[in-house]
Amino acid sequence: MKEVLRIIRKWIVPSVALLALCGTFAGGALWHEYAYIAPYEKDLREIVGGGNEGVEGRFYAFRPPNTGAGAANGDSEELNALGYLSGYVEAPELQGVTAFEPEKTYSGLNLYTSGHAPEAYLMDMEGRVVHQWRYTFEKLWPDVEQTANYTQYFRRTHLFDNGDLLAIFEPHGIFKLDKDSKLLWSNHNEAHHDLHVHEDGTISVLTRKVHPVLWFSTYGTVIESFISQLRPDGKVIREVSLLECFRDSRYSSYLKRAERGGDVLHANALKFLDGKHKHLSPAFRRGNFLVSIRELDAVVVVDLDAGEVVWALSGMWSRQHEPTLLENGHLLVFDNLGNAGRSRVIEVEPLRQNVVWTYGLERDEPLFSKTCGAVARLPNGNTLITESNNGRVIEVTPDKQIVWEFVSPHRAGEHDELIATLLHMERLSPTFSPDWLKAGAEDSEDGAGRSGLRTGAP
Repeated sequence: MKEVLRIIRKWIVPSVALLALCGTFAGGALWHEYAYIAPYEKDLREIVGGGNEGVEGRFYAFRPPNTGAGAANGDSEELNALGYLSGYVEAPELQGVTAFEPEKTYSGLNLYTSGHAPEAYLMDMEGRVVHQWRYTFEKLWPDVEQTANYTQYFRRTHLFDNGDLLAIFEPHGIFKLDKDSKLLWSNHNEAHHDLHVHEDGTISVLTRKVHPVLWFSTYGTVIESFISQLRPDGKVIREVSLLECFRDSRYSSYLKRAERGGDVLHANALKFLDGKHKHLSPAFRRGNFLVSIRELDAVVVVDLDAGEVVWALSGMWSRQHEPTLLENGHLLVFDNLGNAGRSRVIEVEPLRQNVVWTYGLERDEPLFSKTCGAVARLPNGNTLITESNNGRVIEVTPDKQIVWEFVSPHRAGEHDELIATLLHMERLSPTFSPDWLKAGAEDSEDGAGRSGLRTGAP
């Protein structure tokens, strides 16, 4: 009997203890792999302030406390309460068009949206508004509960040749107005950020669903991003999950960087590829989409038909917006926080990853937008940069000379002490001047669809 007890003490007890210890380490490793672990959390705190309580900015990332089991347990109500603000920066005295060198600009009308009101504007190069659309959320969806500040403005728009306007009330849905701001149709499909209208009238738009995705996370609700395609009348054709596109691709390892709850991807740009650059990579074939995934600091190409990510690039920017594949095959990106916590515009050869042009690195190139932001290369080679949070848009030449500058006259805050955020600005072709616009300018009518206003009178 003593010999049996000796054997138990000497061999069996240590073995059980060792197995328990291994189990503890294994459990810990599994917990680290699948629990809510915010990637680059320390770096993000240093750059933008705040930790798990929520990164400040236009879209508050859902960051529950990173402790204990079930750390990502946000429910639908909590996620839907996350909102945008209409302005963040103290309003400057300067406003309107503050610089304009006509001989050096790509002159045309400017379509823009502002955080102060549910409106879109067509403005000429001198700052005169020649047409306006307006439609309130309450009128559009009277029975839908409003979400924070989302419903105060249009997030993104698309203008048709006949004056019709597509607009997004983020993250509630998409709708279409005629030139006189009369509603044509609406779809309460949780549209957000960006859209594309195809030649046949089909609409591709980013949408989302707030729900459990058990194959990805067992800890609670997530915001799942989709690319949805609609008929010209707004009816749904199909929805493709971006989470599943990652999962079913050779880039599935990117999901290891993702948080396990909340807004796990935050897709914020959707660009249709026309096939001009297929010779660079099969991923750039016609029909695929270039998508910005903010939470992974990644720009990816999605093949909707295959339902997978077919190309991805990260590591050269942080919290980026508005990536665009240029005519020369380069990638143009508004890099919000990749410049040592500051903003810059970066043009990159996407396959070699060589940086060929930047704006925002030098002291005489002030540029910062913690959130949002946009950039577009104009046909004359200039670059249009939207510094959203500062309510400012500039057009710069290839040698970085500012030849046009617009500072928003619109105000936000309880006492109009803030400059309203400029969500997006698009420069239209100089030839864009249809009959409906000319007629509207002659009528110069008041109210929705009015023309002949000046930006100095918001």
